[in-house]
Amino acid sequence: MTRSVTPEMLPGFMRFIFPLFKFMVRDDDGKSAAKASHSSVYLASSPEVKGVTGKYFDTNCKEAAWSPAVTYADVRSTLWKFVEQAAFRAGPPGGPRPPGKSHSPPLLLPAPHLLFQ
Repeated sequence: MTRSVTPEMLPGFMRFIFPLFKFMVRDDDGKSAAKASHSSVYLASSPEVKGVTGKYFDTNCKEAAWSPAVTYADVRSTLWKFVEQAAFRAGPPGGPRPPGKSHSPPLLLPAPHLLFQ
């Protein structure tokens, strides 16, 4: 855990248990954040992968095979439709909401186990 997590970042009910959380999770001086960002920084800055697109890299900065679920066209189509609906409902950043009801019904995304059958 990094020192950047503060009680003010948490919802009200979680602030009550923050001291217990801090007691149970030791501070690692930012090592977990550095480890988590390692592959992203590598891919953004390494000349070894300059111009490489469409590939998947694991947490050890090694090229890995895509999950079979990612290659299913029907799953991609379902997720893309969901993202389009969510983007339309949100409207442009800083702009007015799209015409219609002020409170839209929740978006329904099929459960993952139904997507990957």
